[in-house]
Amino acid sequence: MNLGGVNLDTATKRLYEGLFLVDTAIANSNWDGISTEIKGIIEKRGGEVVDLKKWDERKLAYEIDNKTRATYILVYFNCVTDGLAKIERDINLSENIMRAMLLRADGFGEEHIKKETPLEAQQRADQEVKDAQTDEATDASAEDTSDDTELVEENSEEVTTQEE
Repeated sequence: MNLGGVNLDTATKRLYEGLFLVDTAIANSNWDGISTEIKGIIEKRGGEVVDLKKWDERKLAYEIDNKTRATYILVYFNCVTDGLAKIERDINLSENIMRAMLLRADGFGEEHIKKETPLEAQQRADQEVKDAQTDEATDASAEDTSDDTELVEENSEEVTTQEE
């Protein structure tokens, strides 16, 4: 519906940040199912997911549903204000979502949304270590090869002088 050139369906949509706690076993075994469920809850109530990513796996401060660890899933989405209460209700009815916190995130820019999560930082650090180890192994094998070449050249010179 348009009023004075303003689309009322999108005019009241705001950006929200949602942090969802999910059982780690479920998140690891069925990541696609969990992410689809969270997207479905948001989209069912007229929201649109901007970004969804696994934030990290952490030890909980206290047990929730007899669990001591949980996977945190960070979601940014646009939604009309009226739909937020319905999204919270659907989250509470979900058997896979242990807890969730939804915050208004109007002041967040694109750089904040795309900011590296602790899990992504750890994966990047692990990859850098792996790359450094691969580079060291490559350098070491190149040095071994050059040492072998020098030995072969020295041996051939010794054989040449012995033959003369």
